[in-house]
Amino acid sequence: AFLAGELDVYGSISPRELPEFAGLDHISVAEFPNGGRSMLGMDGYKLHDKRARQALQKAFDYEGFIESLRPLGGRYAAPISELLPHFQRLSQEELKQWYRYDPKEARALWAAADFEEPLEANTLRVGLYGDESSSHFPINEYTARTLHETLDIKTELLGLRASCGPTPVLAVFGSVALCVYSRSPDPQPQEWDLLGYGMGEFGGTPGLPYDSHLIHYAPQGYGFNNLNFNTQLPHAEIVEDSQTLTTMLLAQEREMDFDARVQQLTEIQRWILDRHWCNWALPVAATQYYGFSSRLRDHAPDDWPNYYNLRRESMWLADDA
Repeated sequence: AFLAGELDVYGSISPRELPEFAGLDHISVAEFPNGGRSMLGMDGYKLHDKRARQALQKAFDYEGFIESLRPLGGRYAAPISELLPHFQRLSQEELKQWYRYDPKEARALWAAADFEEPLEANTLRVGLYGDESSSHFPINEYTARTLHETLDIKTELLGLRASCGPTPVLAVFGSVALCVYSRSPDPQPQEWDLLGYGMGEFGGTPGLPYDSHLIHYAPQGYGFNNLNFNTQLPHAEIVEDSQTLTTMLLAQEREMDFDARVQQLTEIQRWILDRHWCNWALPVAATQYYGFSSRLRDHAPDDWPNYYNLRRESMWLADDA
């Protein structure tokens, strides 16, 4: 409809779709910094030992991922959106200290880790919304393949349906609750060990450091629902770390001195990355794209992206366009 001139705004254009918009004089495509996220939630009961999570962190070929799945450029993602540079002070080089591909270290950490709840059939299961036709498939398939190759363990790509059934596993991401079918008649324990969500191709922020990305790590936020807890069997180590992180998050919210708050937020991010806590942020696209018709006026692209929706009060359409 947008290509035919029946729409005046087309948001969240995937980089893979860009060739469809080339050479058309009745529309324009604008490029913006990307505030999106692509994440892997980790089962905090099976992966309660931080060495297991650190092993996964070092077993992933990040540069290979960017080359394969971010053809127009990618960047490493911090626990706070980089659209908030006044709060997010970790540079790309600093983030690479944690997001560093090191197969030897990864295998040593994995071998040393305690698996109180063993992985079923020694297989790491990567949850995927949908099937091979899903837009999440390339990300999850790459994850399963690279972890298999690096750690020399079995991996399985597990298709899940985002709909409610008689035995759903509840997952809550953002403000949207999804009932995800379990293949087992008993939804506990959950069938996935890693659960991928988010394409990392578009997104914004309302300007709050706790919103957008950071809330996905917070035990009192979305991190509680099923990313860092097995809801029936919370592990003592995870509970203790959850209490520590909650205390840190509450302290930064109460801090009135800006520089002191930035320092606290930096320490929180380092704490998360040191432990590879709860959620695993994969590299995201460096830029995102929006389309506008030639008759749209005063759409002010610099003000356009917004985490909740696309908002601009003063737009209008030219009569002669």
